[in-house]
Amino acid sequence: MLAVLGLAVAAWLLPGAADDSGIVGTQAPDFSLQDLNGKEVSLKSLRGHTVVLHFWATYWASCYADMGRLDKLSREFKSQGVIVLGVNVGQMPSVVKEFVKKKGFTYPQLVGARGELILSYEATDAPTLVIVGKDGKIVNYLREERGEEGLRSALKAALE
Repeated sequence: MLAVLGLAVAAWLLPGAADDSGIVGTQAPDFSLQDLNGKEVSLKSLRGHTVVLHFWATYWASCYADMGRLDKLSREFKSQGVIVLGVNVGQMPSVVKEFVKKKGFTYPQLVGARGELILSYEATDAPTLVIVGKDGKIVNYLREERGEEGLRSALKAALE
């Protein structure tokens, strides 16, 4: 456990920029987390869809703008098989539920992401957005805010 914590702290201290990850093109690590209604959601069960994973926390204010944009884009791209999932980083479900309700975000939120999962997606900085293609491979990795058009372009590219 201490080794995982040490890796997380080391990764957090490293300077980071968007698209600098070595995980693009690799198979997305599978996981199973609960949504805010207690339903288990696994990445494997979503194969065949383009999946956007937005790693966030309420204490990372830099996540808020992307959350509003992702809420809008989740509705826009739903008919094209895109599933947007918020992946909260280590907060209590009640805190996440209250925050999401207050802000009015409607796309599904997953809770319980910790240590190994966060490291496997290099999500030690916020916001971190990972787009997983229909084949289960990571097609895009963004660690800096991109604006609505930047996110839209990333989604369109993932669907090609």
